[in-house]
Formats: sequence, C-alpha cells, structure tokens
Amino acid sequence: MTFKDLYDEFFEYKQDKVKHTTIKTYIVNSKPLEVFWNLKIRDFTVQHYIKWRVDMAKRDLALKTKNDITNSLKSY
Repeated sequence: MTFKDLYDEFFEYKQDKVKHTTIKTYIVNSKPLEVFWNLKIRDFTVQHYIKWRVDMAKRDLALKTKNDITNSLKSY
C-alpha cells in the first residue's frame, strides 16, 4: 500500500463523517504530502520525514499552516 492508497481510504472514510469545509482542508493540506504518494508505507523511514520537515520549513507558509499539514500527516 502506498501513501496515496492510504490517503484515498482515509479521505473516503471521512466523507460522511466531517463537514464539507473539513474535507476542503484535507484536500489543501494533502498537497505538500504528495511527495510521499508513490512511497510504500512499509518503506517510509524517519529520514523521509526529516527531509520533508526541512523542505516544509523552507516554504513561505504560516507556522500554523505548517503545523496543520504536519498534523494531517499524522492523521493518516
């Protein structure tokens, strides 16, 4: 299973459990996670996460947005 497969299952599960605005937030917050889409979950390492965090820190986003995106990764 890839991260994209897992995200799709998560997204499908949440469709009838949360408000439409929350679904929109999931979509927006998933964009920076697309770097992991083709990665198999079993192959995900701490090094992948650290590299991603470093790349996220370089983005011109509010700290709250960065934290929301990181928290969404933890949700899946």
